[in-house]
Amino acid sequence: MSTGSRGVWSGLTAVSMLVLVQWAGNCWSMTLNSVPLRPIPDASLRIKDEDLVLYRHKRNWVWNQFFVLEEYTGDDPLYVGKLHSDVDKGEGRVKYVLTGEGATTIFTIDENTGDIHATKRLDREEQAYYTLRAQARDRGTNLLVEPESEFVIKVQDINDNEPRFPDGPYQAQVPEMSPV
Repeated sequence: MSTGSRGVWSGLTAVSMLVLVQWAGNCWSMTLNSVPLRPIPDASLRIKDEDLVLYRHKRNWVWNQFFVLEEYTGDDPLYVGKLHSDVDKGEGRVKYVLTGEGATTIFTIDENTGDIHATKRLDREEQAYYTLRAQARDRGTNLLVEPESEFVIKVQDINDNEPRFPDGPYQAQVPEMSPV
């Protein structure tokens, strides 16, 4: 390590470095909401002795969790993520519906686009995640165009509570060159 870079890191405490690592991890996880997941095309299997062909049903929408940062205080609803079905060709025939804990009270969905927003300030210490169900329905018949799917919205923690050391102060010593 060069002397110049040592100077930058030497001023940081262990807690500061941990916060920096946590922040970098949160930034990476927040980008996961915008990664489109592509389903695998229908696969078929031909059995040697018979002319029977087996088909695997393609899941047209795939997700399992979204992330939202706690304590958001902006004026606009906070964008969480987007639900999208391959059945939706952009012709306005598919309506997206959200059900489960916090649906319509904490989380809303744009029934045309599938965009999910958080409308209230969330606190991870009160609730760490929300389990919701998504439906894609035909606007004309109101029938499901795909099976209902369950997913999780995880609330990302920010360091909003001061550390507490009730029996402090503490003293410790680590000998030089100690094994990790």
